[in-house]
Amino acid sequence: TRAEDLLGACYFYPETSGMSSTGSLIVQQSANGTTTLIGRLGGLDFTEQYQLILQQYGQSISSQVGESLLLLTFTASASGEAIISAELGTFLQGSESAIAKTLLLQASGGNTLARCQIGIAKPRSGAFLNAALPTTYVRAFCTMVSLADITVTGGFIAAPTDRGIRLRGRVCQLPSSSSGGFRVKLHQYGDFHDGTFSHVGEVVADLGQLEVDNLNSGNYDLIDSSAITFDINSPSGFMGRSLVLYNSSTTADGTPQAESPIASCIFGAHEPNVDATVFADIGLPATCAPCTWTMGPQESLFTVAEQYGNDWMSVWALNRGNPDLDFAGTSVYYAHPYRIAEGETLETVLLRFGMQESTFARMNSNRTSGFIVGDTICIAPNWLDAVDRSGAQVCDS
Repeated sequence: TRAEDLLGACYFYPETSGMSSTGSLIVQQSANGTTTLIGRLGGLDFTEQYQLILQQYGQSISSQVGESLLLLTFTASASGEAIISAELGTFLQGSESAIAKTLLLQASGGNTLARCQIGIAKPRSGAFLNAALPTTYVRAFCTMVSLADITVTGGFIAAPTDRGIRLRGRVCQLPSSSSGGFRVKLHQYGDFHDGTFSHVGEVVADLGQLEVDNLNSGNYDLIDSSAITFDINSPSGFMGRSLVLYNSSTTADGTPQAESPIASCIFGAHEPNVDATVFADIGLPATCAPCTWTMGPQESLFTVAEQYGNDWMSVWALNRGNPDLDFAGTSVYYAHPYRIAEGETLETVLLRFGMQESTFARMNSNRTSGFIVGDTICIAPNWLDAVDRSGAQVCDS
């Protein structure tokens, strides 16, 4: 029986919907400093060659992912499975620790199929403590993984403020059957390697309620919190630990009854070289509904329209209610979602709706190329220049 472990756990989630690669890995550092990687991956093609790559920053706004290390090249069996067992040149403590870094599963050609954040695992083999720790970071992200019979997407981001930590989140596809709302809790370990909540340990911090708005988008914003920290030596240090989302139920009179975990994520390292204010907005996962904006304090339909190059009356027409009311905490449409049809190009769509490319870019995350048939884009017609299918102007000038 050992007094302590040095263990990390990694549960893979698909890079995009429709990808079938699954599996999990355990990283263990022995007393002599040797680190091994063991586990099983599935949903692979036995004719393909795969790579496992350790990436310093699992997410980045400016494509600065830090150091990348090729750990392993392997193939799968005819059944599409691969048993992983290899020694690594990395550690689970100190400045080179793999905890809170990201593992990428890539096919030949560099196509990423799945990824996972290496979390602090629950001790095993009779050990009472896992001494694995990340190095110090100042930006973090947490991508939601569904571990129940529902599909939840989204995630959280964290950055320091002058008075503590700001933790923001956006969660989509929430079940509509919650009577007590959804609670967010930080747990002791970042370990759901078997696809369950059995190894996440005790609750470190109850971080309150996830607010669900008019479009069933889950929004979360905890500002200047002292309940969690980037300090790796603190019991409430969150890097490499799991954030669990609970579906709460109540009795008819509102008395709390039970909480069921439905999804979880592990805090991984985000590229640090981005302003905290910019990060708080741009670092968030995509909105649950296309062409929407989640309103913050002191924002209005007027400010949203200005932000996206639209006019406030068009934004008001897309949403309900009095345009002068406080919409904080709700999602509003700032443009029309439009799916590109067969035979259309971005140029023909812009011509039809009378839009300038610069305005379109503001409404579509600065993208002006790479769209294909079936993609959803955000459109706000300029009626004086818009034309119908035959090319005739919609409005007389």
